[in-house]
Amino acid sequence: AMAMLDTLVHNETAFLADVATEVRISEAMVETGDGADQSRRVVFATPRVADYRANVHHIADYLLQLMRDPDLRQRMGEAGRRRVVELFDYRAVAKRFLQILQERLGVE
Repeated sequence: AMAMLDTLVHNETAFLADVATEVRISEAMVETGDGADQSRRVVFATPRVADYRANVHHIADYLLQLMRDPDLRQRMGEAGRRRVVELFDYRAVAKRFLQILQERLGVE
């Protein structure tokens, strides 16, 4: 779910609206299907951010920019494609995985 932070670069591959609201939770239920032995309630000493709500005015402004500027759409689309191919093509991912293994295990 957090892959957006790796793939979206503000003003290059995407527009990222400012946060208008943080959704915080003070407790959660952990179910057996989530890896727990039994269902249980977890209470956080400090409420945690569970989600964000974007500034809708920023979203509207960015959409209008994109609608009015075909060259911008083209540039951002091409930049997004380049970034994905460079960082997330299976060959790049496999190469990085091997580098991590070599660093952690000290093997070549």
